[in-house]
Amino acid sequence: MKFKLSTSTNFRKQYKLIEGSIKNKVDKIIKKLEDGMEGELLNKDLLSFYAIHFHRNKFRLVYHKAKNSSKIVLVHVGKRVPKFYDKFEDNVKRKGKFYDKDNFGDDYRICIQEN
Repeated sequence: MKFKLSTSTNFRKQYKLIEGSIKNKVDKIIKKLEDGMEGELLNKDLLSFYAIHFHRNKFRLVYHKAKNSSKIVLVHVGKRVPKFYDKFEDNVKRKGKFYDKDNFGDDYRICIQEN
């Protein structure tokens, strides 16, 4: 199954800051996501979010995928820092917004929406 990918403003900003060799790895991961690769499902208040660890586990790519949907939203990419997922969860809660059902079906969840 092919997936349609879109990116958050936050993801695009972070992607621009990454050095070239890491960007190449991110591009390969994005291609694999389009072709159906899945990351690790996150828990707690981050259900419907997935993470892929790469570059010797030093970097994370986080995306949102609703159940039974062919759409994926890339929401974060960057270095793993202490308490990465706690900070990400706080950011989602603070800046979160609901996806509409038309785009993501019945399982619409919050996601970062940067200004």
